[in-house]
Amino acid sequence: MKQFFTIFRFELGNYLKNKVFIGITLAVMLILAALLSYPRLSALLTSEGDEAADKQEQMLLLAGEEEQALLLPAFAAAFPGYELSAAQSEEEIREKVAGGEADCAFSFDGLRSFTYYVDNLSMTDEVAPTAQALLRQLYQAQVMLENGMTPAQVDEAMNAEIDFQVETLGKNQTLSFLYTYLMVMVLYMMIMLYGVMVCNSVASEKSSRAMELLVTSAKPTAMMFGKVLAACLAGLLQFGLMIGTAILAFRLNRDYLDESGILAAMFDIPTGVLVHMLVFIVLGFLLYAFLYGAIGSMAMRREDTNTTVMPLMFLLMFSLFTVIFSMTSGKMDGLLIKICSFVPFTAPMAMFARAAMSTVPVWELALSIALLLLAMVGAGILGAKIYRVGVLLYGTPPKLSAILKALKKA
Repeated sequence: MKQFFTIFRFELGNYLKNKVFIGITLAVMLILAALLSYPRLSALLTSEGDEAADKQEQMLLLAGEEEQALLLPAFAAAFPGYELSAAQSEEEIREKVAGGEADCAFSFDGLRSFTYYVDNLSMTDEVAPTAQALLRQLYQAQVMLENGMTPAQVDEAMNAEIDFQVETLGKNQTLSFLYTYLMVMVLYMMIMLYGVMVCNSVASEKSSRAMELLVTSAKPTAMMFGKVLAACLAGLLQFGLMIGTAILAFRLNRDYLDESGILAAMFDIPTGVLVHMLVFIVLGFLLYAFLYGAIGSMAMRREDTNTTVMPLMFLLMFSLFTVIFSMTSGKMDGLLIKICSFVPFTAPMAMFARAAMSTVPVWELALSIALLLLAMVGAGILGAKIYRVGVLLYGTPPKLSAILKALKKA
């Protein structure tokens, strides 16, 4: 145990004293805080008397006299942020929109056809679809009037309200999608980044002959568990600081950010989901990190790790794509993701996503965690033995048969 704590403190100290590690952590924290605080700072820096802030956007409408009388009040109600005015010709529309005097314009050919003019069409521009829906209502109302309905009957038919209620007995996948996706990506990035760091660390140390003395004087289990747990704690600390900064900055600036509710859906993470995330991040990372360490001990050079870790990367990518496909299709209880929930290599992402976006029986959750825990301990013990054998093998890359034979003697 003393050897374990010595190695653990040494490896953790290397991470926490690393200037690149500290610099990246602080830089990301500052960037997240600045991005989420920008609307508040912008509002404070903007003068209350700024005329540009109070200036309404200009919209031009070109239609016949009969349609104009109908369209102007309807469009004024549908687009309260615009100042509407009538245009005299299409030439006037093109000139004013292109010159920046008007933000957009419509040219109508009756109530069933129009042309929308805009200088630069934004990806989020919803003006034309809104106008299309409004025009459909106006046309329907006109047809009803022409067929003998009174204005009161038309108004009642067009504005009839349909009451409904939604009672969610399980979990609302729409609300949980964003934070589940974010947490899955955090899990994927942490395993990928820190697993490769463990692998490269072992491969680099192998090039030093001092490793022979270290391996013969310290237990391989203490060395492997010390290295991996130090990397796990450093990763949790780094990602925890980043995510914590983002959540804190959001909550401090919520009144300036939460107009659409999208960020709230991303940052309002239930406590239960955070607990599940922590459990699966720790167990999943440890499982993969032990395997990364074993692979690193078998590489002859650090450059060789790029190819030797490919099988683990493919497993991670398969797990990620399976989860994303299930999330986007809404099939969180499909056969594939259910199977992946109990396979230790895919369970960290698959079972976490299921627990966050659907109702999972307690026994399934417990079984998945138990299998993952057993696999993690087994990978740690096996990885330690491979580590002891691998770091002492030089020359040509060791074959699987040679490693198995050495493990039997270990």
